[in-house]
Amino acid sequence: MHVDTWRAAYGGIVPEAHLDGLSYEESERLWREVIEAGEGCVFVAENDRGVYGFASGRPRERSSRDLAEYEGELMTLYVLPSHQGTGAGKLLVGAVARYLAGRGVPSMLLWVFAENRSARRFYESLGGTLVAEDGFELAGAWLYGVAYGWGDLDVLLVADGPSS
Repeated sequence: MHVDTWRAAYGGIVPEAHLDGLSYEESERLWREVIEAGEGCVFVAENDRGVYGFASGRPRERSSRDLAEYEGELMTLYVLPSHQGTGAGKLLVGAVARYLAGRGVPSMLLWVFAENRSARRFYESLGGTLVAEDGFELAGAWLYGVAYGWGDLDVLLVADGPSS
């Protein structure tokens, strides 16, 4: 799922050679390590056909790109194109926000590719505020990211979320 959503979302943003080189096996191995480490949360959205979305988050490390006023981080949010627009993304973000708030983390940020306009509109629709911009190298290309922040997670908390 992670590989498929990267390829769907980042074509034309991330170098094609990098997207072509993504491995289902490597992605599965990395996610097993993340889950086993237990340093945050991973939530999934699924139906009788399987997983169609997931999100992960954790409290931020203090050395992480300044922005110290944001104590939590939404690390990933991916929903297959076939399920976008169904509310799954909002529920997944809400689940991560609820996890963080339950651990005394009052605020959160996330980084997204600057060129990913649909994701940026989604985060803005959830009340995210543009708080930073930064560039980085990936697969030999210079890319830009932007950070959206929520100073108060209460705006993201939703009644029902996906299972973890």
